[in-house]
Amino acid sequence: MAGQVRPHIFKSVWQQRQDAWTDLEAAASRVASLSAQARTADEPAGKVRDLLNLLDPVEHFWAFPGRPRFEQVRRLFSAFDFDRCARLVADINRAMADDTYRGRISWRPSDDNAEGSASGSARSAPSSTFIW
Repeated sequence: MAGQVRPHIFKSVWQQRQDAWTDLEAAASRVASLSAQARTADEPAGKVRDLLNLLDPVEHFWAFPGRPRFEQVRRLFSAFDFDRCARLVADINRAMADDTYRGRISWRPSDDNAEGSASGSARSAPSSTFIW
C-alpha cells in the first residue's frame, strides 16, 4: 500500500471523508503532473487507488458527488486519463469545501469532465430543472 490511511485518528466519518477528498485531490494532481512529464507516478497513483478504495463504501451514504460522479472519477483514473481525473476531483473537492453544490445552483464540473455533459462552473445558472 502506498500510503496507509489510519481511520482511527478521525473523530467522525465526515472528517475522514473531507480529508480523503483533499488528499485525493493532491495525489491525483501529482499523478497528472508526473504523467504529463512522462515520469513514473507509482507512489501517488497507489495513494489515489488507496483513497478511492477508502471512499468507496462511504460515498454510498452521501448525496454529493453521488455514485455516478464518484464512479466517473474511478473510470477516468483506470483509463489513465489522469488530467481529466485530477480536474474532476479538484472540482468536486472545491464544491464540497465551499458548499456550492447546495441550494439552487446547478453543480457541473468546470470543463468537459462529465462524459457527454455540457461544460459550466459550479456557480452557473441551472440549465434544466434537475439540480444536483
